[in-house]
Amino acid sequence: TDSPTEMPVNAAPTDPPTKMPATDASITSRPTTSSPTMSSSSSSPTTSPSLNSTIPLFSTSEVFDCTDPRMDNKQNCKDAWEICIWDKQEDECRAITASPTTPPPTTSTPTDNPSSNPTSFPTSRLSSNPTLRPTLSPTKKPTGKPTRIPTKSPTRNPTGGPTAEPTPGPTSDPTTRPTPNPSTSPTIAPSVRPTDSPSVSPTLSIAPTDVPSTNPTGSSSPSISIFPTHSPTLSHYPTMAGYSYVRPKRNDLRFVPWNKLGRSMQLAASDQLRYTKETWDVMGSNPIENLRWSDLSDEQKDAASELGYENEVSWNCWMNNWESFSWKQLYTLELTPYLQSLGWDMHSWNAQYSDPPMVRRGKWRDLTVDQQRDATQLCYYKSSYDRLDVSLFGPGYAIAKPSDRFVPWEDIDETLRVQLEQSMGYTELTWNVLRLAPVEQKGWFEFMYYEKDTATALGLDDASWNCWINHYDSYGWSDLVKKGHDTHYVGLGWSEEAWDGAADPPASEGTSWKDLTEVELMHAIALCYAGENWDRIDMTRNDGPFPFSKPILRYTVWDELSDEQQLSAANVLLYEEGTWNDVGRADIEKRAWDDLTEYQKPYAVQLGLYQRTWDCFQNHYRATKWDELSEDVSNAAITLGWDTDSWSRWSGEPAVYGKKWGQLDGNERSAAYDLCHFGVTWPGNGFSINLANQYGNDPLENDANRLVLRSILQVILAISVAGLFV
Repeated sequence: TDSPTEMPVNAAPTDPPTKMPATDASITSRPTTSSPTMSSSSSSPTTSPSLNSTIPLFSTSEVFDCTDPRMDNKQNCKDAWEICIWDKQEDECRAITASPTTPPPTTSTPTDNPSSNPTSFPTSRLSSNPTLRPTLSPTKKPTGKPTRIPTKSPTRNPTGGPTAEPTPGPTSDPTTRPTPNPSTSPTIAPSVRPTDSPSVSPTLSIAPTDVPSTNPTGSSSPSISIFPTHSPTLSHYPTMAGYSYVRPKRNDLRFVPWNKLGRSMQLAASDQLRYTKETWDVMGSNPIENLRWSDLSDEQKDAASELGYENEVSWNCWMNNWESFSWKQLYTLELTPYLQSLGWDMHSWNAQYSDPPMVRRGKWRDLTVDQQRDATQLCYYKSSYDRLDVSLFGPGYAIAKPSDRFVPWEDIDETLRVQLEQSMGYTELTWNVLRLAPVEQKGWFEFMYYEKDTATALGLDDASWNCWINHYDSYGWSDLVKKGHDTHYVGLGWSEEAWDGAADPPASEGTSWKDLTEVELMHAIALCYAGENWDRIDMTRNDGPFPFSKPILRYTVWDELSDEQQLSAANVLLYEEGTWNDVGRADIEKRAWDDLTEYQKPYAVQLGLYQRTWDCFQNHYRATKWDELSEDVSNAAITLGWDTDSWSRWSGEPAVYGKKWGQLDGNERSAAYDLCHFGVTWPGNGFSINLANQYGNDPLENDANRLVLRSILQVILAISVAGLFV
């Protein structure tokens, strides 16, 4: 090089030195760094060795790699990059510095292999072979062999083969093969073959690009682009409008079994779209699903809209899954990355799209979690991807849904009801409110033989019970890991600590089914959750004005309760006859369900109450924070005069609470019903009306009842008179 380069004494080469003959050099017990001095024979600076513990070298001495197994005593040879020498006088291993010192460096032309004396710039270490690392500066001419690691600066002449990775800037002439990765700038001339990925800037090509450049092209036809160009193209064709793909809202109606569709929906599906029960339930079996929106008639589009397909994109995604579109069209719609994730490419897709349905590449269960997530962007769920029966698998349950478990208690055969009561401990309430019965907290492996017999009579086995009824709640975390179910619980926000009770449950536990994210829905469906059992729907028939079925047992007079029910109410929930009959007086009714102890909750269930009915009928949501109220409840509270500040205070109620029940107008009474109030529980009536005298003590209500009775009698009388004339 033009100027010599100093190598520090303590510099560490990349590879350990090899064994070599000893040379006339200085040996020190520990390498030290000192100020550089100028050699008399050269202008190159050298590093003077330490004079401490300097030992002359003998011709019989040998130099070894410090890692050589023959080095028995290595306490003075700790640096793996140093060369060691065996000192016969001291009978121990000594370290020799890696940097050359004397004799001074030469100024001769560098050779292909290093000389036995230092060159005008020091090598990384003393070696008789080519250096393992490049020099700090590039050589004037290429070496006979390439270095193992590239130099910091490029060589002045190219190597014989292409580099493994592109250089930061373009080469002057194109290579015969494209680089594996594109350069940050375009090549001056195009390569023989296209690169795998486009460059950041466009090449000087006469053909239009798929993505527009920042400057207008001179092409006679417009390029197909999802974004408008910054400047117009030199073309008489219009440019396309801006577009960015957003998957349309899921059409849940398509995953509802035929028997649960309303009559009007069945007519819309059958008349114009040619669906039958079989082709509706088995996804992908109706040829209409192979058509894109533009192929439908106006009447068919109207029917599709009635079935919940809001627009063209909704149908093409959720019904057709984009399977009637070419790769080029899907590229324009930004959908090809999702297809590539599922194993498709342009050739395999275009070979089939014109003759749908497409042949799937494996089953849904064979896809990774990331692939399943990409598939949902194409509106695939397990049922549509695997073309399953939605009456059994819904959107894509892991196991067929046991339909008999989702039948209301009153619709079950009486013999089976008796069996469910006696062997599994079900009651009407614990059956109708999903996931409320204690037996549903047990896994199949915990059952007695008679419990298994009853579950089998319901069409359940170990797999369907553990998934659909227990949801693997009885499993320990290690068991979930072994079975692979931990992935889905982690997707819902669970951790091992939360599962074991050492941490709070995730936010998804308090989220309704409709508010779960797309990812959370996927994991919940894999654990056999549906809207009914996730939200713990109450299947009890509700013909009243309340949001939930009225708990009849709670509004039964104390004297009419059984001895067991009175004991539960008195000993566990701390009721007495007066506080039971005068609804709203008991201290426990000022608590929310979550404030009850785990010991009290089962006894509340025995009295016909659970979380929803307790918070509404017992507490009227007064122990629930304002920002935790549902929209319907908060709107009802506002109608009755509540606001955030007054709701948080137990003392003082809005003026409307001073009215008698019969004095409330229609809006006020409707809002009171939303908070599960009626005559017996309404504060304006005081305790003049209770369970013992709830019928007949309110004058205004009695007047209304008398008017109704009088009207009925008049109608009966009129009918009787008319009968006489006949």
